[in-house]
Amino acid sequence: LKWNRKARELSGRSDEEIAVMDPVRDFIAEEDIPATLAAVEQAMAEGRTKVRCTVVAKDGTRTPMEYTGSVPRDADGNPLQFIAIGRDISEQIRIEDALRQSEEMYRDLVEKISDVIYAVDVGGVLTYVNPAAESLLGLPVEQLLGQSFAQFIHPEDLGRAQNNHQALLSGEATGPAEYRLLTAPGQTRWIRVTSQPIAEEGRVTGLRGVLTDITGRKAVEAQLEEDATAAERQRLARELHDSVTQSLHSASLIAETVQLKWEEDPEEGRRGLEHLQQFTKGALAEMRTLLLELNPEALETQELPVLLRQLAQATMARTRTSVTVTFAGECT
Repeated sequence: LKWNRKARELSGRSDEEIAVMDPVRDFIAEEDIPATLAAVEQAMAEGRTKVRCTVVAKDGTRTPMEYTGSVPRDADGNPLQFIAIGRDISEQIRIEDALRQSEEMYRDLVEKISDVIYAVDVGGVLTYVNPAAESLLGLPVEQLLGQSFAQFIHPEDLGRAQNNHQALLSGEATGPAEYRLLTAPGQTRWIRVTSQPIAEEGRVTGLRGVLTDITGRKAVEAQLEEDATAAERQRLARELHDSVTQSLHSASLIAETVQLKWEEDPEEGRRGLEHLQQFTKGALAEMRTLLLELNPEALETQELPVLLRQLAQATMARTRTSVTVTFAGECT
């Protein structure tokens, strides 16, 4: 019955042409006609409707539209007219398509990435994990959802993990953390966790983040540390051997000198004997220091004054320099 200028421009037809055309079948793309007719029937029954369809112009140009329709009625409830307002949604469709492609790309990335993408609620219950979680924890995704993530953390690391969880929920900025996991098959694996809060309407509802399996890296680090420890022990063993050999050789020479001096000058011999005694004490302290380096756990069982005196004696033996150790206050 009526149409505005924009409708005429969209169809590419004259008013005379539009006047004799079917408002649905002659304007709407063939594939959208059933949905459009169903929307008209809905408006007739319920009073309002909304539908998306493609309008095909006279020259074949296709324009995606969103129509809102309404049916006013007379006092007896009989329908008077069908009124529709259309909006060109070409740009919206383009944005939706781009967003859909982006979401599909993101979903594909998340589904195929080797790292575990996860989300938990404030109680630490898993609300989302990607398929990589199955390889890490040894359980299918459907069995992991709804489970507390804490049950997979090694008992020795659990307290630290829970403290970190609470810190993140309270808004503290924490860096990546490393924990051990106990998997369903009974393996122990190391993970690196990077997390951030999930905020909805200004309220923190959980955490999301990435779990990276670093078991291989930890194994390499442990091997490197073991190799370094072995090399250090070999170095200390060589130094201990050299120190013992030199000390014994020096003590032997001093003893021979003391024996000769004693016969010629007993007083000089006694001084030589005191020198030998002092030397052997320093040599013994130096050897004890090297032994402590070989077994650093022993440092925890010795009192600080004893260790410092031992170090001083070792220094005197090595450098022939007099060292005095003085303590002030309590030393524990």
